[in-house]
Amino acid sequence: MIRPLLRRLQFWIALISLLAVAGIVFKDLGRTAPGPLAKAHENVSELSGWNSCQQCHGGWFGNMSASCLACHEVIQKQIDDLRGLHGRLNEATQQQCALCHSDHHGEGFRMVNRQSFAQAGFPSQSEFKHDVIGYAMRGKHLEQECQKCHANAEVEVLAEGATRFLGLDKNCVSCHEDKHEGKMKLACASCHGQEAFDKLDSATHGRHLELSGSHATISCRECHAKESLHSLETLGGGRSTLRRFCQDCHDSPHSRTFLTGNALRSGMPEKQACQVCHSAAHESFAPEDISITAEQHALAGFPLREPHDKQACQDCHSSTNEDWKARHPGRKPGDCRSCHEDPHGGQFDKDHTGLGSCLDCHERTHFEPTAFDLDKHAETAFPLTGKHVDNECGDCHEKPGENQPRSFQGTSTQCDACHEDSHDGFFANKLKGRTLPKHGSCEICHATQGFSEEKDFDHGAWTGFRLEGSHAQEDCVACHERKDEPDEGGRTFGRIAERYGAFKGCITCHEDPHKGQFDKRGMPKSVGGKQDCARCHTSTSFRVLSDQFEHRAWTGFALTGAHAKPDCTACHKALGEPDEHGRSLGQAAGKTCISCHESPHGPQFEDQACGKCHAPTSGFKALTFDHDLHSRFKLGEQHAQVACSKCHHPEKIGNQTRIRYRPLKSRCVECHPALVNPFKRRKR
Repeated sequence: MIRPLLRRLQFWIALISLLAVAGIVFKDLGRTAPGPLAKAHENVSELSGWNSCQQCHGGWFGNMSASCLACHEVIQKQIDDLRGLHGRLNEATQQQCALCHSDHHGEGFRMVNRQSFAQAGFPSQSEFKHDVIGYAMRGKHLEQECQKCHANAEVEVLAEGATRFLGLDKNCVSCHEDKHEGKMKLACASCHGQEAFDKLDSATHGRHLELSGSHATISCRECHAKESLHSLETLGGGRSTLRRFCQDCHDSPHSRTFLTGNALRSGMPEKQACQVCHSAAHESFAPEDISITAEQHALAGFPLREPHDKQACQDCHSSTNEDWKARHPGRKPGDCRSCHEDPHGGQFDKDHTGLGSCLDCHERTHFEPTAFDLDKHAETAFPLTGKHVDNECGDCHEKPGENQPRSFQGTSTQCDACHEDSHDGFFANKLKGRTLPKHGSCEICHATQGFSEEKDFDHGAWTGFRLEGSHAQEDCVACHERKDEPDEGGRTFGRIAERYGAFKGCITCHEDPHKGQFDKRGMPKSVGGKQDCARCHTSTSFRVLSDQFEHRAWTGFALTGAHAKPDCTACHKALGEPDEHGRSLGQAAGKTCISCHESPHGPQFEDQACGKCHAPTSGFKALTFDHDLHSRFKLGEQHAQVACSKCHHPEKIGNQTRIRYRPLKSRCVECHPALVNPFKRRKR
């Protein structure tokens, strides 16, 4: 019963709601517009009537901008193609037509007005810049009123289908008569500007050739003659063969390498490379201000390096000679003699020296200092090394006379030609029968680094004293003291006898730090065939003993066992500084154990005969002590099993705690009190 009632109630509620909504709609449809339409829209029948609003405002499912563009299809195409004024507006403005073109202001209202141009970015219609739509308006066009080109620019109400500013073509012939009757393939703007048709003003000719200088004084037909491949009528036809270069009209006096090099450097075709130096606006090919770079001059075959880079052009290319070829003869960079005289008097003619060009010895940039370096001198009979490198050329190559060229040919290469024998003939006998080196006997022992620097000098063979060990490490001046002033032979190298006197073995130069200790009677006079200090020492250092040094034989103390392991400084303490005899190691403390080692037993063993119990050569922990032989208490089988520490305890001996070894109790009852006579009667 309740359900049918609920259904009827729901029906009536829905019906009442529907009627209310319909009422609101009809009331809205009956509203009046905010004002009358402009005349242009009023004349369109579809836009008049009670339901015409949706035609512009889009109805239920549309919008006003879409409705505008539905009628104004030309504007929609501009927006789609991104051209024209509407195609260049930002996207937000494109979708709000009413910002620029409002309506409902009456039939006399112009929908394209000052507000329209202001929204597009121009204060007024007359200030509109045609560059925005891709047409650069210049010259005479700027003097024209808008309606001169746009016939409907000032019309109050456009006729249906008419346009105010659209529909014009940028092609000149759309407004102007073609005097060439269509024979020209180039656009009018290629030759004419916007000032006047009778004044040629090619804005694009500069891309090919700047019409200035000499080119500005000739007529178009001089270069673009009728019936020629370059005629004005054929230009713009897309024929690549029509391109012309400088050398198509002008002959070049320059070499092929110069033209090719400039072309490569500039990235231009070779025929066009004239523009690297010559402007297209030139009055002459040889103006006073023309210049070329050093790199370009090098392309001509003569690099401008020092000192030629500081020369004025007329120094080499005389301006008094009008003939271009005569001014620029094309000199070679190595042909110095074409400008410079030979100061050597023909000594280096190619016929007898193999040197034909000044550049074989001199730098291109300067004659002095020469480029005849060590490598080049090494190709001669006398390579320069050592001290000879420091000599000036004039030290060996002198001028024979004041006005004569310096002598280079025939200079001697023998040492004695320049240097005296400072040895006073000492080696003359040893040189007999020997084949001498290329530059003389001096070269056997001396190098060119200096006479004090020996070259493969065998000291033992030439002097009888072989240099070994430390002797071989010392400089010569350590024994041959250098003099402050050279002697009459130019020698500053001292002789041994002058410093040490007659040779007496090692003590000739070295003091004996042992004070003759090892030269006493009973000491070996020779060890391993060696005498003197060499019996114990090597020639490397007094601190290094020979492998044949016998410590026991020389000192009475054999180095065996543990004593053979330490360094000498373990017993012979190293001195901070050598003593007055040059000795750097001290005397040993003694030959007994306690000379070096402290006794851990205190006064228990007064004789200090460590060797009775210890094996000193193996270490104090290695015992040779036999309890049965070396003590008064013999160990039986039972006591032999007992650890030493059971009987030998630490106790106070003197002022220190030490292990007690003797005297020690030896009676059984003194260690084993339980062994007291069990049969002895005890006191009660």
